[in-house]
Amino acid sequence: MRHLIFFAGLTAMTMQPAAATSPAPVASASAKIDPAALAAADRLLTAMDYDGMMKHACDAMVAKMAPMLKSSLEQKTGQRVDDALVDRITGVEAQFLRQMLVNSPDIRRASAVIYATHFSAAELDHLALLYRDPVMRKWSRVGPDAAAELLPLIQGLAESHRQELEEKVKAAVLEYYSQKAARPDS
Repeated sequence: MRHLIFFAGLTAMTMQPAAATSPAPVASASAKIDPAALAAADRLLTAMDYDGMMKHACDAMVAKMAPMLKSSLEQKTGQRVDDALVDRITGVEAQFLRQMLVNSPDIRRASAVIYATHFSAAELDHLALLYRDPVMRKWSRVGPDAAAELLPLIQGLAESHRQELEEKVKAAVLEYYSQKAARPDS
């Protein structure tokens, strides 16, 4: 039972998207963000229904969590995992994910800064215009579902190659230390 709790916690932590952690500064200290581009990025986020997209993306990810978590826990523990436990863990993860991402002014601001770093104000205003097109509106609704459908595929692919990756990482670490030991200045 202790192993199951450990793996449940470990799995819960590793299944969280990177954005669910506190937002790190997204622009280097030396990079100056054009205030006009930042304002245009905010207009783009409004045009693309950013807040609605984040809610929809969270809901789509949450819908895929339970089967992925159950499979991962069962593979790691070699034991059948009770659906009620999976529901409880995914409920905690879902609440956490929604708290961190949905209606978060910090994440929205970080998103605007990222866009303003990569696009000019004119380009962002053009994108906002594009998001008014019916096909782009559909993309805003369908995109998160499509991305969520990819999650189990990506997880399965990553898991099927995990041992290969671990071996490559181990070889790289061993090679690094071997080369470092061979250098007289290290």
